[in-house]
Amino acid sequence: MQKKMDLSKFQVCDLIQFAMKSEIESRKLYEELKTKTKNAFLRDRLSFLITEENKHKKVLDKLFKYLFPKKKIVIPKKNIVPLPPVKVSEGKRISAILGEAMKAEAAARNFYSAMADLFKKEKQIQKSLKFLSKMEDGHYKLLEIERDNARYFEDYEEGWELMHVGP
Repeated sequence: MQKKMDLSKFQVCDLIQFAMKSEIESRKLYEELKTKTKNAFLRDRLSFLITEENKHKKVLDKLFKYLFPKKKIVIPKKNIVPLPPVKVSEGKRISAILGEAMKAEAAARNFYSAMADLFKKEKQIQKSLKFLSKMEDGHYKLLEIERDNARYFEDYEEGWELMHVGP
């Protein structure tokens, strides 16, 4: 178990906007991976994750508008809380990319859990953030399964191109 993130030095409005940025970046990553993989099953899983990241962004939009009705949402250019980077590059194995994505999902899970702690008096907001944390944990587990599958099949894909074409 990782050490709990300390978010107390950040403003809540900044944390929510950072979380939005994180969800946008995750969605873009999964979209890019989806275009690069030949594995039909993995493409379906990535489509699911893309949809999930969009839903998380909408939850965060609603939370921001609820807490700060007069403020405009501004997605930050720079991350205020460090999350592990995920790099997609030519020749890099999909299993390695999925492993990096797992680390990012674990960090997001911990981020939402720590953020929930800031809302001890607002139980509904706290529950929503804990729910997002649990969802990120589910994404981690899904990516773990796909990473393990990719490790097993990567050598076959090099020799047999049609291994995962699917229906």
